[in-house]
Amino acid sequence: MDPRIGTTTNGPNWIGYLTTTENASLVLNYNFAAGGATIDNALVPAYPGDLASQFRLFEDVYAQKPETAPWDAKDAVFGVWIGINDIGNAYYSTDAATYTPKLISRLESLVEEVYKNGGRKFLFLNVPPTSRSPLFLDQGEEVVKQHAEYLAVFNENLEGMVEKFNKEKGDGTDYIFPDPSAISTLIDKGMNFFRVQFMMERLLPDSMTGSYDEDNGEIISSTSDFQTFWENLAGQYKDNDLVMFDTNNEYHDMDQDLVLNLNQAAINGIRAAGATSQYIFVEGNSWTGAWTWVDVNDNMKNLTDPEDKIVYEMHQYLDSDGSGTSETCVSETIGKERVTEATQWLKDNKKVGFIGEYAGGSNDVCRSAVSGMLEYMANNTDVWKGASWWAAGPWWGDYIFSMEPPDGTAYTGMLDILEAYL
Repeated sequence: MDPRIGTTTNGPNWIGYLTTTENASLVLNYNFAAGGATIDNALVPAYPGDLASQFRLFEDVYAQKPETAPWDAKDAVFGVWIGINDIGNAYYSTDAATYTPKLISRLESLVEEVYKNGGRKFLFLNVPPTSRSPLFLDQGEEVVKQHAEYLAVFNENLEGMVEKFNKEKGDGTDYIFPDPSAISTLIDKGMNFFRVQFMMERLLPDSMTGSYDEDNGEIISSTSDFQTFWENLAGQYKDNDLVMFDTNNEYHDMDQDLVLNLNQAAINGIRAAGATSQYIFVEGNSWTGAWTWVDVNDNMKNLTDPEDKIVYEMHQYLDSDGSGTSETCVSETIGKERVTEATQWLKDNKKVGFIGEYAGGSNDVCRSAVSGMLEYMANNTDVWKGASWWAAGPWWGDYIFSMEPPDGTAYTGMLDILEAYL
């Protein structure tokens, strides 16, 4: 047993192989994780195999780029997920404001060593809301509150480290997940749906040519390729009933039959993967706008699903051109007005819908307009299944519609309107 890590193989534990196509794509995965590990036992004593030991093992073996691990700066991603045990062992005996910076500083020094050895792509994962786990829930509200507050400070310092690291290095690529404490706050407010967007190219970096969006002059035209993509992706989540699939964000300026066929191909691929319990959200042409749906997307009623779980996702902004680029709403009644025809279309065709994006400025007119739209939808729940505000996330900054806790523009100016319908 390696005394630095505690693995029974005297080497890196849990060596894995990640494939997207069996026997065709090989991705080596080197996992140094050790149960119960903290960043550094000198700061938060725990079990053998702290992160400092794991990094030393990397330097001793893999920094040399042996034949068994032929990595390079371009292809290697260094994932760092740490902090659960640091917080769990320190939240009750140390002060978050003064101690978490020490933990993050030590983490930064370890990452610096990987950088010096050639690492350029880093994935930093925030600590999830473990305050919601039975271990803490069983200890009562005060413990949960104390742990959650400590966790939030840790994640805040981690994000600051990533921003600093990226700014100082300049030649690296950093990825960081949304702040779980912010998500936890929104859940506590009653929100139960989170829409997560991603770029197709990031899931298939070596399997596609071109960037499939209008900005680069290319669109997806192969329904068979699109079906294969969705079959592969949906297969990863086929047993997760909490996942819903959204075929594509805001088709626009495309042939209408192609939009229909791409949606059908996605449905076919998802079901072929064995994902039969999840809802599939389909989007229409013309930015999937509710106010233009009847005129533009009537043929979408022809979509079929053997599981009968299609949800028609529409987006609706309340500024003059419906683009969602202005804080000014047309009128206090524009919200209801812009979804009325779509509501009737859903009823006539025995379909159900969802407003996947909506927003308005934090002013009296928009507050009334948003409230009016939500009230109208609440009175037509036979066809409307919900709505999701655009948008939230730690990197929105002072974006006019940010719902990011604790001080996003919409979080402070519009949340009370939304809470009435949560």
